[in-house]
Amino acid sequence: MKLLRHFFLTAFFWFAYGIVYSLSLLPFWVWYRISDVLYVIVFHLIGYRKKVVYQNLKRVFPEYSDSHIHTIAKKFYSHFCDWLIEIIKGFSMSDNELAKRVRLITEGVPEEVIEGKKGTLMVGTHYGNNEWLLARLDLMINRRYNAYAVYSSISNKVLEKMIFKARGRRGVQFVPMRKAMVQAVRKMKETCMFGFLTDQAPHRGQRQYFTLFLNQPTSWHTSVSKIALRTQSIVYLGDMRKVKRGYYTLKLIKLDPTPYLPETQESIIAFTNAQIAMLEQAIKDEPAYWLWSHRRWKIKPRPNDYLSPGIETMIE
Repeated sequence: MKLLRHFFLTAFFWFAYGIVYSLSLLPFWVWYRISDVLYVIVFHLIGYRKKVVYQNLKRVFPEYSDSHIHTIAKKFYSHFCDWLIEIIKGFSMSDNELAKRVRLITEGVPEEVIEGKKGTLMVGTHYGNNEWLLARLDLMINRRYNAYAVYSSISNKVLEKMIFKARGRRGVQFVPMRKAMVQAVRKMKETCMFGFLTDQAPHRGQRQYFTLFLNQPTSWHTSVSKIALRTQSIVYLGDMRKVKRGYYTLKLIKLDPTPYLPETQESIIAFTNAQIAMLEQAIKDEPAYWLWSHRRWKIKPRPNDYLSPGIETMIE
């Protein structure tokens, strides 16, 4: 019975993947027309997570008028629909097309990354297009050494497998969140790139670090800082900015852990804050390109959490 179930799931996966891959071959101009229609459905007809989006924007930008908030929300939904179709295009997009649409603007691309002299930590966020960010980094190293990306499991295993298939086209390997810390510390001893998305909310079951982010008490993963300080590995932040529809720039910002050594609770927090500040600046520069539909602030600080100055009075 188990073998039969595996057979049908495998057959369904390849059937679904074949359809998505075939559709991804449609030209960009067709997909962006589809995105325009999708925007009308998602924003005007369905109102997908509209309440969450507007609540998030209003709490972060209380000084903005309702009309200004509405303008940002509309731009976010337009970008969100573009992001969805760009994910599908990523199933078949050529290396040349990817390089043209995500232009690497780092001056003298970091030697540690290109030549792979040591393990490097890469930090991405849900700003711009995180799928194309990962793909562009994979293209940059061009299989010259191993690349790993941390992932959170999803319940739909067929969809998860399709995502892995698309993301793994250029050689990236995947590490589950629960094993990320141990695996990354081990991998930093070899030539590799290890990638994290740091603006995902940690699980409430573990002790949290909270700081003010966009004027909200926000929980953060500190794993990247712990790994960097423990292994003295360089961290690069992927600063991805949208130039126009379908085109981005990617700047790799180097963060050296050396000034933060030795590894202490205070140094971990200070190094984490340095990473958070860069994402916050990108969002303030152009708010529409962050994932506002995510319920980022549903977790509240508790007395046993690590709290940065200024949020002590916000404890439950």
